[in-house]
Amino acid sequence: RKVFYRMGFSDQDIVALSGAHTLGRARPDRSGNGKEDTKYTKAGTPQVGSGSPGGSSWTVQWLKFDNSYFEDITEQKDPELLVMETDDVLVKDDAFRPYVQKYAA
Repeated sequence: RKVFYRMGFSDQDIVALSGAHTLGRARPDRSGNGKEDTKYTKAGTPQVGSGSPGGSSWTVQWLKFDNSYFEDITEQKDPELLVMETDDVLVKDDAFRPYVQKYAA
């Protein structure tokens, strides 16, 4: 949070920027986060489409830009989806949570 505050971001800005996780994946060989693949990122799955397989996604449809990131980190029902500490704090922190709830609606 302090890093973003120094750049002039508000709590709402931080939450909105985090929503970019609705796209893409994390790969353990590049970031140290996630798994080699999940049921959503394996080769041949519909979610992969023309993208390269592998990694862990924050959302089921990780090539589609929507609000599912906020829905998924709020519910945290699917262990196949990535939730990092920086994602989890958005729903646990009293200042961030209202924005997550707003964007998940």
